[in-house]
Amino acid sequence: MIFAGVFHIQKRAEKLNSSRFSNIEKTNFVSSLNNLTPISLKLI
Repeated sequence: MIFAGVFHIQKRAEKLNSSRFSNIEKTNFVSSLNNLTPISLKLI
């Protein structure tokens, strides 16, 4: 479930044509990965 959400964010970033919005989506994607890393490690 968690990784599906992250994957969805990445796909949204790829679909956006505007570099400005794309950069915002990429930043959100990276911060999401950073936030989810401790959680995913606990799940493992």
